[in-house]
Amino acid sequence: MATAEDDGIEILSCHIEHDDADTDNSTSVSVKIANGDIPDDPVTRQRKRVARAVGIVTFILLLFSIVLIGVSLNMSKNIDEMGKLKYETGY
Repeated sequence: MATAEDDGIEILSCHIEHDDADTDNSTSVSVKIANGDIPDDPVTRQRKRVARAVGIVTFILLLFSIVLIGVSLNMSKNIDEMGKLKYETGY
């Protein structure tokens, strides 16, 4: 699996607690992006697009298989009659 140079772990916040009960030396740093979204790089956008395409194709194939099962169950009476007719006539 290929990785980009910026595939590292980013620290978005940090909170340190000391064992000493006498002092309250805790440090908190938080980083926020103005619009609330992390900007996507082209690789991430491509992966999201591929994941959506795979999901859509999977849903369509599942839908078609359910429709084909319904059609075959609906036609089963006609198929049974055609088999009986062929057996009785010998053709």
